[in-house]
Formats: sequence, C-alpha cells, structure tokens
Amino acid sequence: MERHYKEVQNSNMAKAPEDSREQSQNMAKAQEDSREQSHNMTTAPEDSREQSHNMATAQEDSREQSHNMATAQEDSREQSHNMATAPEDSREQSHTLLRLREELADALGKLSATRRGWKLSVAAAETW
Repeated sequence: MERHYKEVQNSNMAKAPEDSREQSQNMAKAQEDSREQSHNMTTAPEDSREQSHNMATAQEDSREQSHNMATAQEDSREQSHNMATAPEDSREQSHTLLRLREELADALGKLSATRRGWKLSVAAAETW
C-alpha cells in the first residue's frame, strides 16, 4: 500500500510543473478577461449613448422615408390627374389658339381697313 502511495505521490510530483504552468496560464487568462471586462464596463455608457443615437437616427430616417413615400404617392396622383385632364387641356389650348387667331385676323383686318381709310383721306386731301 505504501508503495502505491509513493507511486501516486511521484506521479503527482511529476505532473506538478505542468499543472503549475496550466494554473499560471489560467490565471493570466483570467487577468486578461478581467481587464477586458473592465474595459467593456468603461466603454458601456459611450456604447449605450451611441446605440441610442443610432436608434434615434434610424427613427428619423424612417420618418423621412415615410414622408418621401407619401410625397411620391401624392406626386403620382397629381401625375395621373394631369394625364387624365391632358386631352381636355389640349382641346382648351386649341380652342384658345383658334380664338386668338380669329382675334388677330380681325385686328389685322381692322388695321388694313384703317390704312385704306388713311390712304383715301390722303388721296382726297391731295386732290383738293
């Protein structure tokens, strides 16, 4: 029994340096994890503010997008209305152009008659 105890003890002593290295590595890793956690806790308020800012910006972007979509719908309705009224507008323009042409012809006719009248008056005056 004592022999078994010594063998176990020798085996444990042989493993001790490896166990010690592993324990040192685990402690170093724990320290690194602790530093990282401290850093994360330090930057958490700033990260939270940035996240809040990003969320507020996303909401504003969403409102702007909704506004743009509503404006696009209104523009589309206006364009549809304009397309629907285009034939009537065209007829009205044609009618207006015809009326203006008639008024211009009438005015030119009156001007021509006036010129003839002046010519006759001048001719009559010259014969006197």
